[in-house]
Amino acid sequence: MGVAIDLVDGVANKLNETSFGTSTVVRSLLPEVTKKGLTPTILVALTGKESFELDRANESIKYKVAVGLNFPITDDSQLDDGMNMIEDIQDWICLRENRKIVTPSGTFSLLQPVEMEAPFDSSMVQEASIFFSVVNLTYTFYKDRT
Repeated sequence: MGVAIDLVDGVANKLNETSFGTSTVVRSLLPEVTKKGLTPTILVALTGKESFELDRANESIKYKVAVGLNFPITDDSQLDDGMNMIEDIQDWICLRENRKIVTPSGTFSLLQPVEMEAPFDSSMVQEASIFFSVVNLTYTFYKDRT
């Protein structure tokens, strides 16, 4: 399995260590925002990678991972619930004990800051009754190239 897939699986597994309401966690390489029932879904996807050579034998790799919340709503009062859940996700993943992801490929460390994109797309709320928000995470990984 590839290093990037190990990380995305590791983040999904880390999120599954706790519960965020009735949501389910899904690892996806091609995330889509859809209304598939009434259960909130937490999507975890790789969104980028940067490599930096440290010396001839080592490199530092930064992986960008998006954690999105797909939260179906039936009325405007549930927007608060969606906002609270995405903040809970961001706060939980930033706890000191959750900042490292250990996988068969190695250990990934969460870099600060962790940012949340605009809380929701108002057209999605109005047209599709879906609250969607994304927390962007950057993990660093050191690789021995010898």
